[in-house]
Amino acid sequence: MKVLLTAATEGELHRIRQYLSRHWLLLPSGGYSRPGSTLEVDMATLGPGILPATYHLLKLTHTYQPDWILLCGIAGCFSASTPQGTTFLVASEQLADWGIDDRSTFRDVFEVNLVPAATPPFSNGSLPNPWLSQLNLPYATAPAVTVQTTSGSQPRIDTIAAKYQPQIESMEGAALHYVGLMENIPFLQIRTISNLVEPRNRDNWNIPLALDNLASATIDILEQLPLLS
Repeated sequence: MKVLLTAATEGELHRIRQYLSRHWLLLPSGGYSRPGSTLEVDMATLGPGILPATYHLLKLTHTYQPDWILLCGIAGCFSASTPQGTTFLVASEQLADWGIDDRSTFRDVFEVNLVPAATPPFSNGSLPNPWLSQLNLPYATAPAVTVQTTSGSQPRIDTIAAKYQPQIESMEGAALHYVGLMENIPFLQIRTISNLVEPRNRDNWNIPLALDNLASATIDILEQLPLLS
């Protein structure tokens, strides 16, 4: 079983790479093999944002021919009751700034019929993960939105929250769902909360906790994948 493990930045992969280098076998390709199993993991960074993420995911899938693609990363959360450091598996993605500004009212491409909402791989304007139900993993699932400009002002936050009812916001998630669905490659998006989506205030963020918990959850999932495949 071949897994392509990706993240937007090396910082999100660093702790995982350290663990695999100590406990797994290093392959000549630079990837890692889990002792006692056929699981192989290749790792790559995609860059922040949907454009580099989509391009690199497509190139990497053609290069490595993975059985699964994993994207792990930290993210913002729209729920003030969700503790920082909580890890979710993303059930669906929507593009929250793909559309038009109609005299200060945002309308997405599906509303204005630029793209039919059922155009493959979309389902009613959403990008679901149909493979998530195959994995009996002990993490909550959540809907997410992908944006090109992270939300840092209350009017924008309120608009996205009301329109899409997401729990999570990132800049790359929809790229994974789009490529995985179009290429028919099973995928999993792992997100750990670093901050509340609120008027921008980095003093309220806890990136070290989110990175630690992201690494722990991703490693836990990698250790379980041979049993779940």
